[in-house]
Amino acid sequence: MSYTLYIGDDCHECDEVVDFIKANGTEIRVVNIDQENETPPVKVYIRPSLFKDGDLVAYGSDIIGYFKK
Repeated sequence: MSYTLYIGDDCHECDEVVDFIKANGTEIRVVNIDQENETPPVKVYIRPSLFKDGDLVAYGSDIIGYFKK
């Protein structure tokens, strides 16, 4: 099972989610789509967006709730 978190520049919710992930030691690949030449597997309009094995599983601040389950 692999997670990829897509974030962007100047994104308050992205910063919150990344801080939460770092504080909890969760293994996630983080991709900043504003700085890297990579896009999510499907077109998304909300950042941050969390994908698990290529499927969208959560977005926005709901990502924190997803990992608190």
